[in-house]
Amino acid sequence: MNEAYLAFPGANGYMPWAYYVSNIVLWSFFTMGQPHLFTKFFAMKDHKTMFKAILLGTAGMFFSATLIEWTGVNGIATIQNIEKADQIVPMILQRGLNPFLASIFIAGIVAAGMSTIDGILVTKTGAVTRDIYQKLINKKATDESVMKLSKVVTILIDIIVICFGVFQPGSIFEINLFAFSEMAIFVVPILFGIYWKKATAQGAIAAVVVGVISLLLFTLNPTIKAFAFGFHALFPTTIISSIVMVVVSKFTKTPPQETIERHFAV
Repeated sequence: MNEAYLAFPGANGYMPWAYYVSNIVLWSFFTMGQPHLFTKFFAMKDHKTMFKAILLGTAGMFFSATLIEWTGVNGIATIQNIEKADQIVPMILQRGLNPFLASIFIAGIVAAGMSTIDGILVTKTGAVTRDIYQKLINKKATDESVMKLSKVVTILIDIIVICFGVFQPGSIFEINLFAFSEMAIFVVPILFGIYWKKATAQGAIAAVVVGVISLLLFTLNPTIKAFAFGFHALFPTTIISSIVMVVVSKFTKTPPQETIERHFAV
C-alpha cells in the first residue's frame, strides 16, 4: 500500500525512531510510577512475591500490547478512511465477529478501562483527602470530615474527566500518554526512596513539582521541546527531576536512623 509504513518515521511522520524508543521505555520501565499500581506492591508479603508480580505483569503487558499494535497494522490494510485511530479496534471486531461476540469483546475493553479509572480515582481521592488535607492542612480532621471531603473530591475529578471525554482535545492514546507521563514522574522519588538512604521527603516533593513543570514545558513549548532531540518529554524531565531530588536531599534533613534501618531491613 505504501512503503513509508515500513520505515521511520511512518507514512504520517508521527513516529521517528527516538519517539518509538521513548514509547517502549515509557510503557515498560516507567509503569512503576503509576500510583494506583505502585501502591499494590505494599500489599505483597515479600520481595520474592513482588519480583514474580513484576515479571508476570511485564509479560502480560507485552502480550496484550503486541496484539493491539498488530490491530493497528491490520486496520491500515483492511479498513480504509478511518477518521480516528480510536475506531480501529471496534471496527475490526464488528467486521470479524458476529454482533453478539463483538459486543462482548467491546464491553470487555470498556470494563478494563473502567477498572483502571476506578483504581486511579481511589488513589487520587485518597492523596487529596488523606495525604494533603488530613496530614498537612488540617491534622485534626476527623475520619467523618475526610469521608465527606472524599465524596466532593471524587465528584470534582469525575466532572473533569467527563469534560475531557466530551470535548476530547486529542485521541485516546494522546490523552492517555500525557496522563501516564505525568504519573511516571513518580519513578524518580520511588527509586531514590528505595535505594538511596540519604533521600528525603523534601527532595521527593521538589522532584515531583519540578518534574511536572518540566514535562509541561517540554510538551507545550516548541523552543524547549527541541532540546529533547526527538525523544519523549519524559526523558529530559526525568534527568532534571533526578538532579533536583539529589540536590534538595543533600540540603535537607534525612529521616531518623531508626526509620532508615527499618526500611532497608525489609
